[in-house]
Amino acid sequence: MTEEAQQELKAAGIEEEIKSELADAGYWSEGNVAKSSPAAPEFLIATTKDWKQRKAMRPTQQLAILIYYLSTVFYFHFSLYMPCLA
Repeated sequence: MTEEAQQELKAAGIEEEIKSELADAGYWSEGNVAKSSPAAPEFLIATTKDWKQRKAMRPTQQLAILIYYLSTVFYFHFSLYMPCLA
């Protein structure tokens, strides 16, 4: 892909070499990283899609809500049946 892009630039009259490449998470793979060499342009590849990052955060928020809810229920329960502890 880098070679094709460099050929397109040369065809357009641009002789400067590509220094870095930016790609979305669809290009992330061990194979793509293994193929890169120190002489190749720097690759900036997203490792996870944005929606997956947001989805991964949700269980933590849901857990916090659940803990809050359970603590409220238990406090209410104890205050009804053991008023001296409330």
